Amino acid sequence: MSRWKLVLALLAAMAANAAWSGDDSWFGDVEQYTRLRDTRIDVAGPEPASFTALGVAPFLTAQSLASSDFSIAAAQVFDDQGHPRGALGIDFAPVSLTESRLDLADYQHNREKRFVSRIQLSMAVSKGESDDDRSTRFAPTLRIVLHEQRDPRVHRGPGSLKDCFERHVNPPEQARSQLAELAARLKIVDQLLQDPNAEPAQRQEAQQRQAALQAQWQASQTAYRTALHETVREGMRACRDDPQVAAYTWNATGHAIGISPTFRTLSDGLGALEPRGFVAFATTAYGFDALGTHPDYAPSFLGRHAQILGQVLYRHNEPLQDPGQPQRFDDADEVVVSTRLRGGTSPWNANLEAAVLHDWFKDRDDDTFYKLSAGTDLHLGKGLWMSLSIGRTFWRGTIANETSGGVTLKKSFLN
Repeated sequence: MSRWKLVLALLAAMAANAAWSGDDSWFGDVEQYTRLRDTRIDVAGPEPASFTALGVAPFLTAQSLASSDFSIAAAQVFDDQGHPRGALGIDFAPVSLTESRLDLADYQHNREKRFVSRIQLSMAVSKGESDDDRSTRFAPTLRIVLHEQRDPRVHRGPGSLKDCFERHVNPPEQARSQLAELAARLKIVDQLLQDPNAEPAQRQEAQQRQAALQAQWQASQTAYRTALHETVREGMRACRDDPQVAAYTWNATGHAIGISPTFRTLSDGLGALEPRGFVAFATTAYGFDALGTHPDYAPSFLGRHAQILGQVLYRHNEPLQDPGQPQRFDDADEVVVSTRLRGGTSPWNANLEAAVLHDWFKDRDDDTFYKLSAGTDLHLGKGLWMSLSIGRTFWRGTIANETSGGVTLKKSFLN
């Protein structure tokens, strides 16, 4: 293939991509030439899924939105038996971290690629810190986000990444216009070269013009791509923690599931970590945003400031307090049904949570009790979030009610 045909093929591919994305603009070009990993946004995101599996998250009900591509977390809690536990965890999205060729346009318009890029792995280890419980526990957790209503990297309108770029950066329109002008001139020359009635002198002159235009086009394309990359860097510096992007994202509707095998030592801390059971949970969130994917979405008061979460969690073969002999812990199964109300803003929001817990014991009476919790989520700095909670169990029968609490620090690593 000659060089001029290659140029025209590239131009045709660019036009096809623009039609596919539905955005024939400088931001449409940004989407095509920007890697997904270069557009990480500093939003609250969920607590580590492995903390939920281990029962060391400040709240029983996990958030349902996608987390950052890579983050670490630490927790200190007092559980429902009043035992202190410390935990360390790590979250990462394997596809987003390893697939360097996944661009923003792929993420937006390819459901399969968007789905796999939101799959996350979470690993955490917790250690009991009391004489009654010195066990070590480990939970490698798979978490899948099935739906996220207001993903700023997908949708348009106020609060989206596109809106933020348009507010904060000067687009390279001059370089783009120059490239389009050269492409139009190349097309005219190509038509002349394909004209069978062209004179030899005209054809020779057209070939010379074609070679000069090709060189100019390639130089202009390089300059435009460089300008686009600089625009992305400038835009992400402004948009990574932009208040409008955070307000658009933090309390969106979404659905997620998680599953984890659980490993633990004996309660006295002796012995090796061994597989003992598993945890599975499904979380849903409603953000009062039925029209959240529309380009002209304008949130209501509740759409800006509230979110309701619900979760069902099942634990298999978990050491739980025996209601017949409260000083004893036996392996049992547990179902936790919980709901959580969040109200406020992205930098700070208050939480109220209510839960029903039912434990099944072999050859013993079951145990059903309730728990109420309150707390807050805080944005402390770039990529740094903290969650605090305090709660208490109720109506436990022969088992004394306990006050529980916890604090989690989460650090997301951004570009």
